[in-house]
Amino acid sequence: RVMTRPVHSVLADTSLAEASERMAALQIRHLVAVDRQGAVVGLISEHTLMRPLELDLLDDATSERLSLLKARDSAQEARRLQERYQRAMLDNFPFLVWLKDTNSRFLSANQALANALQVSSPEALIGRCDADFAPDDLASHYDAEDQATMRDGKQRTIIELIQLHGERIWHETFKAPIFAEDGSLLGIVGFAQDIIARRRAEEAMLLRNAA
Repeated sequence: RVMTRPVHSVLADTSLAEASERMAALQIRHLVAVDRQGAVVGLISEHTLMRPLELDLLDDATSERLSLLKARDSAQEARRLQERYQRAMLDNFPFLVWLKDTNSRFLSANQALANALQVSSPEALIGRCDADFAPDDLASHYDAEDQATMRDGKQRTIIELIQLHGERIWHETFKAPIFAEDGSLLGIVGFAQDIIARRRAEEAMLLRNAA
């Protein structure tokens, strides 16, 4: 004698939520779907019920992924825009501007400095040092001033000669150490302005006063 469990059915237009509740109440894994005439039209199983949930989860995951990608793209675009603004500001600054690491190697510079050192772009300076461009005596002087500024941890202003296009020209140079939030030394920032016109005016005034 074969014993079978009773077959439970629901109308084919019953919602999946109602079908799920009925299956849970009856502790069964399948329901027969019938039309209003009682004819069998299909079978509702646990897998059938899980399928919409899986799709919803996939939709949620896809939506979250798209949101993260959009946020990343927005952040990258904001960073690129900020870099363009900074580059525009540096390149339109009338002085020579640079940023160096603790070994006095260029990390960044403006176009004015690139032009003065006769290289194609500021990027061509990155990783290089003054000794790559200046005579030994000037390069040693620049490096010593850099190290003194970083060692003292204080800003300083220096009147010094800078060689531009093969000619030594008097400049007023400002240098300052750069520190991280934890106080560690990152490098040094500096800018220099040509003061030859000012020095000539001062010399002319001294000559007039001496006359």
